[in-house]
Amino acid sequence: MAAEDDRVPYIEERAPCHISLLTPMMMGGVPRDLAVINGSLCLAVVGVMAMFWALPLFIATHIAFRHLAKLDPWFFATFRDYVRDKQYYDT
Repeated sequence: MAAEDDRVPYIEERAPCHISLLTPMMMGGVPRDLAVINGSLCLAVVGVMAMFWALPLFIATHIAFRHLAKLDPWFFATFRDYVRDKQYYDT
């Protein structure tokens, strides 16, 4: 009985956490920031400049981003951090 009373609180117990706090925000199966960038570029190129030949390119880009996000939802955040960080550290 003494072993049960001596346990440290909040170590063995887990707090409930909603799944939306653990997954990135998606738009159309793509992380939100990439969907906004891709949609803005598509609107600028196809809508304003009337280059309709580029529309399949943006659709293919969205499909490729969606496939990568389905494999790993944190792929783009990890890649962004990898590109932003230094490749070496001073000692």
